[in-house]
Amino acid sequence: IIVLEPMSGEIWPNSSTTITVMFKPEAAQNYTRMAYCDITGRETRLPLKIVGDGLGPKAIFSCDSIDIGNVFIGSRHSYEVILENKGDIPIDFNLIQPESIFGP
Repeated sequence: IIVLEPMSGEIWPNSSTTITVMFKPEAAQNYTRMAYCDITGRETRLPLKIVGDGLGPKAIFSCDSIDIGNVFIGSRHSYEVILENKGDIPIDFNLIQPESIFGP
């Protein structure tokens, strides 16, 4: 979920280095992790708290319900709804057909 690079190195006096923190969430949830840096000659580890939110896809239908009303037996009426991706990541979807008149 979290990768730090480089994992080790040497920093000269009055210098600095850049540590890259990569975050790849696996679920839509909050993440909190602690990383520690052992420094030669220091009694305690140097902590780094890493906090991130995994964001899931944002999909919406163009309407919440469809009232089909009265349809003659044997006739067919078609209606369209739009499934829209309002998020920043791709969406994979599978529609589940109703199995009975009483629900999914």
